[in-house]
Amino acid sequence: MKTINRGKFWIVLFGLATTALFVVTSFRLYKIQIIGDVAKDVSGGMYYRKTLPAQRGGIYDRNGKSQPLAVSVPLWKIFIDPYVIDEGRHGDVMREICKHNEFDETRVFKAVTAEKGRYHPIGETENRKIFDDLSTNAVLRRCVGIEKITRRNYPLDSHMSHVIGIVNSAGMALDGVEKTMNVYMVGKDGFIEGIANAKRKEIVGKRKQRVEPVNGNDVFMTFDRNIQYIVENALDEAITNYNARAGWVIVQNPKTGEILAMASRPTFSPHEYGSSPEESRWNRAIFTNFEPGSVMKALTFAAGINEGICSTNSLINCDPGLYAGRPLQDHVRGDITTTMAVKKSSNRAASRIAMQLGRNRMNDYLIDFGFGKKSGIDLMGESSGIVTPKNRWSDLQLIRIGIGHGIAVTGIQLISMYSTIANKGKMMRTYVIDKVVAPDGTIVLHNTPVILSNPISEKTADDMVFMLSTVPETGGTGRRAKIPGYTVAGKTGTAQMVLPTGGYSTTDYIGSFCGFFPASDPQITILVSLEAPRPNYHGGTVAAPVFAKIGAAIAQYLEIMPDDLDDFPVY
Repeated sequence: MKTINRGKFWIVLFGLATTALFVVTSFRLYKIQIIGDVAKDVSGGMYYRKTLPAQRGGIYDRNGKSQPLAVSVPLWKIFIDPYVIDEGRHGDVMREICKHNEFDETRVFKAVTAEKGRYHPIGETENRKIFDDLSTNAVLRRCVGIEKITRRNYPLDSHMSHVIGIVNSAGMALDGVEKTMNVYMVGKDGFIEGIANAKRKEIVGKRKQRVEPVNGNDVFMTFDRNIQYIVENALDEAITNYNARAGWVIVQNPKTGEILAMASRPTFSPHEYGSSPEESRWNRAIFTNFEPGSVMKALTFAAGINEGICSTNSLINCDPGLYAGRPLQDHVRGDITTTMAVKKSSNRAASRIAMQLGRNRMNDYLIDFGFGKKSGIDLMGESSGIVTPKNRWSDLQLIRIGIGHGIAVTGIQLISMYSTIANKGKMMRTYVIDKVVAPDGTIVLHNTPVILSNPISEKTADDMVFMLSTVPETGGTGRRAKIPGYTVAGKTGTAQMVLPTGGYSTTDYIGSFCGFFPASDPQITILVSLEAPRPNYHGGTVAAPVFAKIGAAIAQYLEIMPDDLDDFPVY
């Protein structure tokens, strides 16, 4: 074994010690300068840096800034430095802090009597009077520290929470408009750089620079909070009355594509986001994929008319028999007109049209109406629906799609199709953001209506409006959707729910109604869907009345001119 040279040993040891000291010193300087904002300046003073936080932009509805949907509220975070409390003055400090009844006494006591650490938060306050007292009180002046911070506040609480989303306590945007528009709303922090005294306070006369923060932009939505209240109240009542497990409602302007309201149940409070069940945070209006049932027949009949396969008064045979080798249930038989087939929601009539359309043309109309792909709405969590590739369709699959089965859609896709029919065959881009405005009033972003496509002709759309307006009439499947004074055009839908393990539930259904009014000049499109209502589950029974209630309230609020004066109520 070689003998280690003692001189070399001490040299190596000295080198290691020097290196370690350099690393520790560098880390401490970094921690003080970057994290603690105070470090030795080259001139011998203490380097000082203070962040001036930017305020996050607010979220507002289409009516302006008078009633915000989300806003950052300034408040003060209070902490105790027990190291500087004079001997025997702990009780005085306790008394002065707790006299406001704003802070937890146990927490204050632990902070005041703490033996380690110089930073012990005791709470936050929005009260300016409390801030003034704490910051000027002679007893507290040395031991109480105050940091100005902001907290995101949601005045409507759970109302519209799926759409607005949240910003958590760490300042991270989660879900909804908060996340999709985050880049516009965050702003840019400012700062102060200068020299600090021995107490780590800035020497204002030696300030080097001050960069003011740039606040975030405000976001204005297409939503109307008054219509949202109408929708949510009606949906909550329906969930209770029909013992439904879940539900969603969308209200749209068919001429522009703007979403005026959107509600989903179950819901959550943004102030309790972390403790809410995951399923309560789903925006089911754009997230849930579901088989629509007969409400989808509007596409089949529209495609048939657009392709010249049928007209409003064509006769379609609805006798019992085999359809794609299978018997098909229906509550009509014999030869009936296309209009009557729509009014009665005939499975056999829709199946015959689907067979004449064939796979290629049926698939083309699904694509043209936006099924099987995301609508591109400016919200988080949208699903694309499920459309099986046409080369895998059997004859039976073609028929099933024609009557709203064997295909999965989202609520936003479904309402978009009905709005397209209402809008003379023009499909509009669906959106929820109206504009983004900078603090100085400059418009950073402004969305306007955009025509995406024309899946059907204006003549086809007019024929569909006529036929769909018979559905709420006496003898139609959607008579409970009728709004006094207005001609309603729409369609019912009832479909068995698909089980997670495959196959269909024998007890759970989704009942829907989608339609628009006034049929003579459509202003409003509404979709109502209830998941697993009991004991009644048909769309015409559970969803149509909700449509009527919402529609009547919106008509009154927006002062929409009636188009059925014979049925208009006189008070």
